[in-house]
Formats: sequence, structure tokens, C-alpha cells
Amino acid sequence: MATSKVLPKIAIIGGGPAGLTLASLLHKSLPSSSSPVTVFDLRPAPSASTLHIPSGSLDLHRGSGLLAIGKCGLTSKFKALIADCSEQIIVADKSGKIWYQNHAQNGERPEISRNALTYLLLSTLPPDLIRWNTKVLSVTPGSERKWKITFGNKEQDEFDKVVGADGAWSKARDAIPRASKPFYSGASYLTFTIRNLSTNYPSLNSLVGNGSYSAFSEHKALISQRGAMGSVRLYLMMTIPSSSYFSDSGLDSLPPAELKKKLLGEEDFFQGWGNELQELISAGCDAVEDKMEARPLYMHPMGDSWTHTPGITLIGDAAHLMTPSGEGVNCAMLDALELSEAITSSLETEGGLDEAVKAFEEKMWKRSKELMEDADQMLKIMLEDKNAPQQFCQMFQKG
Repeated sequence: MATSKVLPKIAIIGGGPAGLTLASLLHKSLPSSSSPVTVFDLRPAPSASTLHIPSGSLDLHRGSGLLAIGKCGLTSKFKALIADCSEQIIVADKSGKIWYQNHAQNGERPEISRNALTYLLLSTLPPDLIRWNTKVLSVTPGSERKWKITFGNKEQDEFDKVVGADGAWSKARDAIPRASKPFYSGASYLTFTIRNLSTNYPSLNSLVGNGSYSAFSEHKALISQRGAMGSVRLYLMMTIPSSSYFSDSGLDSLPPAELKKKLLGEEDFFQGWGNELQELISAGCDAVEDKMEARPLYMHPMGDSWTHTPGITLIGDAAHLMTPSGEGVNCAMLDALELSEAITSSLETEGGLDEAVKAFEEKMWKRSKELMEDADQMLKIMLEDKNAPQQFCQMFQKG
């Protein structure tokens, strides 16, 4: 795309799905000789072997995640990376009784592992566009309407546009007036990765199927997703008043045998659940190799917005953190697509970049508000409704 305008120097903070999608689309749209975009990420650069590490899965939707994949020119490559987890859905209660089962493979919401999605998006970007192992300490006003980023090594640089795609505790968000802080949702979860489930636990392999499996009861949920190497990613979600309970109680650092005893032997956890579900939890405990992943779930206020601030904006979890619903990554990738279109179109119009980004934000706030409300309602059904399996059955049947 040829343009006589000066291209903005853009910093994207965060190399997750939102940040990498935006970088891919801008790299594709803006003149390649100018290289005005840089992505900054705290993590080390992923190696090719990362693709095969179990990482949980994401279902992408036609009007959002899949749309962004198509705009990045990655549809064919995407289809080659979705074999680890099917679209199958199983919903059960705590006894293991199945209330809903769907084997449909219509491609409406194909699953891809988190690592595979990262690998896919990185394939569109030159290596020097991303600065890995780079910690962002702060984002502050710079000179001549620019924004200054201070990095962990005390280095500083200024940019015309900063995009915060850096998740719940976004440094970019800290720089924006009226941008609220995340608050604890009241739910937390433990994560386990069981490798080679099909060979090591054939009966459990049959239980959870080839896609996602969920069981609900009494302020608790068990959710599994298939992944690379015949693995299962197992999540134990529960209502817990304190965001620091897992660390305060020491549960997150218990040896596997003690953790298993606590989870399966105490009424506050999964005592009384069906035998097969307890066996699945037991297998998860046995698979713990180091410190278990234990996390509280945070969210932004529904309908949250902020004071539009020239030169800086947010996408993904940095903009609208919500509890798990299957929409988070899709909303984030659609944010990236719409922001990329706002940036590139501003180079050809009189309104300028700031007006284009302001219009993008207003559209995003309206769209994300509805999704955040849906996510909150889903969390309430999962962890507060005694008839959660039946409610999910009705929800899926309605389509």
C-alpha cells in the first residue's frame, strides 16, 4: 500500500494472540520497507519444539477468531494444526452422568492449541519485529505527543502509538485515565497436564472423549481439553472467597500424594464425586512434576471503558478481561483485526489516526460489554446453579 503520509511508529506490548494478530495484520498491510511495528514480550522466544508441548486449546469462531486468521492469510496452515482436539462436547454432573454430548465436526468452532496458535501467527512475522525477554516497566507521556516506554534494563524508547495487548495487569492500561483495575471474580482454578492419556489411562481416555469434557456440581467444576501428545489439560474450578487462598493455605505447593488426599477426601473439594472423575483428578495429581498451576480468575467491570487518550489504546484482556467463556481469544483477535483496519485506513483519510482509534474503541466497548455479560452469566451457571448440567444442556440445544 503506497502512501505519502508518515507512518506511525507503533509499539505492541504483549505477544499473545491479540498482539501477534495485530502485528501480523499491520506487517501485511503497511509498506514492508518501513517496519514501523515492534512487539515486546517478557517471555523467551518459543522454539519449534514448543508446538508439541501440551498447552490447552482454544476454539475459534467464524465471525471473530477465524475471520482474523483468514485476514492474516493463514486459513490453510490453520487447518493443518487442529488435529489435537476435536469439537466434541460432553457435559456431565458430578456422578459422571452425561447430560449433553455433541460429536458434530462441522468446522463452526475448530479447536487449536495455544502453542500452535502462537506458532501459526509467528510464521507471518520477521524475527526482528519481536523483542523477546523484554520487560516493560512503565508507559508514560513522552515528547511531542509521543509515549515513552521504560524497559527492565532501564532503556527507554518513544512511540507514536502504543497498543497494550499485555493482559490483565497491563502496563499500558496503567497509563490511561479512568481505566479500572481488575477485580477478583470469586472463582479460582487448579491446572494439571496429563500426558499420553490414551496409552496410560485408556478408561479415562474414553471418559473425556476427543474434545472438551465438563462436569459441574456444588460450586465446583471439572473441565478437560485434549491436547498434543495425546494429552489432557485438566482444570478444577471452584468458588473461593479469597484470591490468595491457594497460596495462603499452601495447597498450591503440596506434594502430589497430599494434594490428592485433600482434593478427594474433603467435602470442600471433590469428595463424593463419581469414581471415574476422582480417578481423573488422581491422575492429574500424579502428573504434577513441579509446582502446580493455581490461579484466581480476575475480570474488569462489565461495560468498562476509559478516557480516550491519544496515542495509546488497549486490546484483548488488557481492554476487557473476562472469565472463561470461549469468547476471550476470539474477542481479542477481532479487536486486533478492527484496530489494524482503523490504523491502515487512517493513512488514507483526513480524520487521522487518533479519530480512527477513538471510533475503534467505542465499537469495541459496546461489543465486549455483551460478551463480558455472557461470560459472567456462564460463570454463575457453572459455579452457582445447582442444575448446571441441565442448564448447559438447554443452552447447547438452543444453539
